[in-house]
Amino acid sequence: ISTAAAGAGLIYYSSSSQSGASQLLSGTLRTCCLATGWILLVFVVVWSCFSFLIMQISKNLTRQRNAGPSTKSQEANQCPSSSSLPSKSFLSLIGVLSLLLLLLSLVLELSSMGLLWWTSHQLGVQFKVIGDCFCSVRHLSNEVDDVLKLGCPQFDDLTCPAVYQAV
Repeated sequence: ISTAAAGAGLIYYSSSSQSGASQLLSGTLRTCCLATGWILLVFVVVWSCFSFLIMQISKNLTRQRNAGPSTKSQEANQCPSSSSLPSKSFLSLIGVLSLLLLLLSLVLELSSMGLLWWTSHQLGVQFKVIGDCFCSVRHLSNEVDDVLKLGCPQFDDLTCPAVYQAV
């Protein structure tokens, strides 16, 4: 359930054009988050089907094991219904698909985490927070007037044009 929620959250976060946070995402990061979300949802669906099939086979095998010898001979004389259990090849295909989707989602989640870390690092290089002052490493303007006498540091390579106050 948490995997499905994470996938749906990634899809919503990366595809909603109305949220301000999605405008901050670059195209590569948005695409990676969107792909990761869809892969996570597909993985949940395939894994649920695989679990359901395994559970049905387990119930059937338990029922056959607990049945008496007379019931087994009657079942052997009857034509087995092909719709009651999936074939072994179909079951193994679903299992391999589940494993591949799990590995793909792991790779995509690690890639997304790496991209988010890199974006955070790049923003950390460009901007600094010193006390209550939000500072830019690059100069935004030639002069910063300290009209309010806020006491933000003024260095040659650091400009602090904005102030915030924690509530």
